[in-house]
Amino acid sequence: MSRGYREESEEDDRFRIRLKKERKSSGSGTQSASFFQVVQRVCLAGKATKGRAFSGGKGSHRNQKGKGTFTRNAARNFQRVVVKTRVVKNFSGSKGVRALKLHVSYLTRPGVGLEGPERGRCYDENGPLEKRELGLWEEKIAKDRHHFRFIVSPEKGRELDLSDYTKELVRSMEKDLGTSLDYVAVNHYNTDNPHVHLIVRGRNDRGENLVLGRDYIASGVRNRAREIATSRLGRRTELEIQDGLVAEIKLERYTGIDRELVLLQERSPAREIDLRAPPGRENSIAAFHRSVKKQRVKELERLGLAQEKAPGIWRLDGETERVLRELGLQNDIIKTMHKSLGREGDRELVIFDPTDPLQRELQGKVLDRGVADELSDRSYLVVSGSDNRTYYVGLSRFSEVEGREALPGSLVRISVPQHELELTDLDREILGLSRQGGGIYRDGVDLETRGAGRLPPGLDLGSTAEMRLKRLKVLERNGLTEELSEGSWRVPDDLPDRMRDLALKKGLSRDVRVVLEAPSRAQELAQTLEKRLQPERDLTR
Repeated sequence: MSRGYREESEEDDRFRIRLKKERKSSGSGTQSASFFQVVQRVCLAGKATKGRAFSGGKGSHRNQKGKGTFTRNAARNFQRVVVKTRVVKNFSGSKGVRALKLHVSYLTRPGVGLEGPERGRCYDENGPLEKRELGLWEEKIAKDRHHFRFIVSPEKGRELDLSDYTKELVRSMEKDLGTSLDYVAVNHYNTDNPHVHLIVRGRNDRGENLVLGRDYIASGVRNRAREIATSRLGRRTELEIQDGLVAEIKLERYTGIDRELVLLQERSPAREIDLRAPPGRENSIAAFHRSVKKQRVKELERLGLAQEKAPGIWRLDGETERVLRELGLQNDIIKTMHKSLGREGDRELVIFDPTDPLQRELQGKVLDRGVADELSDRSYLVVSGSDNRTYYVGLSRFSEVEGREALPGSLVRISVPQHELELTDLDREILGLSRQGGGIYRDGVDLETRGAGRLPPGLDLGSTAEMRLKRLKVLERNGLTEELSEGSWRVPDDLPDRMRDLALKKGLSRDVRVVLEAPSRAQELAQTLEKRLQPERDLTR
């Protein structure tokens, strides 16, 4: 053995690794991985990232910026700020530039400025952007993999200089993330609560993809926004806090009080909420907050979402949050429809539901068009239907043909395409025949029991049997039925439930399709002008 090796061995012997015994758990295996498993994972992770540029790809947790930074909820008496965030994956090529330009164009539309009809103006750290500068910025970030969209809405937005407030917020985010941020922002004053739309480039100051930690997106940015608003406006007084809570008691939407009630029930071993007065003396602030919760659960009881199990002991329905969020959305939609109706305000208002088999097709005139979600650019139509009812129709980005979008005054036909995992009359027939055979469908089983006179015109027993076999193969492809032998199939008794669950799991959406049957007057004039100008353009080429 060489001297060098002995010296190295003696040096290594000074440090000994002592492995703790693995802790046993009630289930199989151990509660924590062994030391060697941990070392192996670290080594493999090092190999996987060695020599690779910072990409922020799936699983690259080390590359998440802001992770664990100022994500603990701010104090109750801090100023309240609502922050909504969306990470947007850019389309490739000219489609990505167009999508981003459309979004910015909507944000800077007339009517969102401080003076009413004034257009919104984009700005960055250095001030307002000229149209050319904004266009270059749009083309630059459209080439990136993604970008971030934020809506920052301080409760007392009218008391803040929103531009200065936003610039300070971005500077705080830059400190948290350890990189400068390339961004533009637009202030909106067209709602009850003035707010800011902030678009942040998805690259850091080294030109690498910027990936934010989930906890920083969920709460870090909001807490920074609350901290800055509080530094400018001061902490909320107890009276302001109480007034805010009282205003939430009767709201038919998910509120901060509901969030506290849900948390109390989750922390309770009995899954109950104890709102009884504590023994002894209770201070006035604690008594007020308990009183607010009692009034709120009684309001939830009226909505069928809470039940008093014993005096002062309450239990919330498991669907409370979902139902309240849907109620809030419906109330917002109804408010939007009332603004669009004008003289037709006495009509019945209906929210078009793509999942309702009775709402398969709608024809009518478009009264209004707007954006339902400013983060995702989802649009909506308000349509005066031919059945003398007014409909709110939510759209996806696949609902319309590019260049053939419906505008107010257009005549449209709205339909809902059927997907293969939707329960049909044919499925009900198959299920009924299989139940007669003890869960097995056999081809031709109904030839003797079913009379041809009961079939719709143009169909016979042979053609309907063939249609059912084709449908069974579609269901088998989705793992819902099983072919036992030729012409014999096993059909589960809970086929409708399985189809619905699989459709939800696959995320099959119920997108509506909008067919423009007659353009609006404005569209006709634009098309006529385009035809007149085309020969002149051809001559100048």
